[in-house]
Amino acid sequence: MNSSPRFVVRSVAWIGVAMLIIVLFHIGGSTIALRVGQFSPLTGAFIGGFLTLTCVILPIGRREATEPWLRNEQLGWILIGCGVIMWGLGESFWRYYVSIGESPFPSLADIGYFSFPLLVSLVFYYSHPPVMGANVFYYCWIALSAWGPYLQ
Repeated sequence: MNSSPRFVVRSVAWIGVAMLIIVLFHIGGSTIALRVGQFSPLTGAFIGGFLTLTCVILPIGRREATEPWLRNEQLGWILIGCGVIMWGLGESFWRYYVSIGESPFPSLADIGYFSFPLLVSLVFYYSHPPVMGANVFYYCWIALSAWGPYLQ
């Protein structure tokens, strides 16, 4: 079995293309296309999160020339990968509550949804820690970009 990163990326890309074709052209009837369409964001969140964590945590082969991580860059990518996985867990709880006919708000799904902007905010904080005399507008803009969807 080929375990190179290119094989993994190509496999994930082909899964995405297959899901897109099923949804767009209703292959297998509207029931299958609806189910695939309902769960494609969930699948994408788990694939993206685990792929991010795998690429960041596992060491790269010795033959490849890579640059070292800058300051907290690796930590930032780990937090982003964990945030996407937490969003996927929140989506899982949301879809479960909807499937059994219960109101999904408030529920355990909120923990997953809340974790993503929190972890992304930590990425911005650790990549550019505040210093005396720093531009307050910059940090407010970063916080607003991460938390903006929750301000509706």
